[in-house]
Amino acid sequence: MERKEARIQQRYELLVRQIAEVIGRAKGDGYAVDYLPFYIGSDEPFIADVQRTLGTSDAVLKRGVDYELDTIDDLFSRYDAGLCMRFHSILLAVRNEVPCVAICYDHKSEQLLAEAGLSDYGTRYGIRQSTFFGVEQDMTAERLKEIASNAFGEATDFKAKARAFTRLKHAQVLDNYKRIFSLL
Repeated sequence: MERKEARIQQRYELLVRQIAEVIGRAKGDGYAVDYLPFYIGSDEPFIADVQRTLGTSDAVLKRGVDYELDTIDDLFSRYDAGLCMRFHSILLAVRNEVPCVAICYDHKSEQLLAEAGLSDYGTRYGIRQSTFFGVEQDMTAERLKEIASNAFGEATDFKAKARAFTRLKHAQVLDNYKRIFSLL
């Protein structure tokens, strides 16, 4: 509904072109592309617009056909790199040490990257100002290229920081469980 607003539609089209450019570069570097929609019903039209811009028809994975929710972590662990726009995709990338270009349209995604020491792999984006998006802010092509070079290139930095963060969070959860059970 909001895309009927000319300004929002123009910003949306810019986002589609920017994402298409990053994916086109990844494909040019020899990466195979799978799209994994997280917000069913919302992500598929966006993916279709990106593919239309690229002139491609790469696989769009379907829940219940290509994967089950119980197996999504395993599926994600098989990827070499990612372009992540949803919090849970960023979380899975960090959890599975999958270098990514993280497009952060909310504060929780930015905070996750900051806590993991991976802010260099994210960029802020907001199609409009709202409680959900925070601010209206475009991404620059230069910043996306910089992040993509880091994520799709030698990514030992990402993997090491992601591994350390995952281990720390795992230890904290176990410690919290111990404290909870000691109260019983």
